[in-house]
Amino acid sequence: MNHTITNGGRLMKGQLWASMFFTECSRPSNKTLRSWINGGVIEGEFVGNNAEVYVYSNQLPLTNVAAFAKAAQLAELS
Repeated sequence: MNHTITNGGRLMKGQLWASMFFTECSRPSNKTLRSWINGGVIEGEFVGNNAEVYVYSNQLPLTNVAAFAKAAQLAELS
């Protein structure tokens, strides 16, 4: 899946990103990170033949990307 870059963050390995926000015992799996990216919860990419999970460095956990983009669009209209 191709995601639009809307934030200018740099890509980092998904588990490294997760370690910045979650303790080891509550860290989301790559499967969960993949689900969050596909669902628009966070922005990231699947890189290489193995589709390794990468997350944009400026993402915050559980920030709905689609909702944020829509809010920004509505703010521009007003």
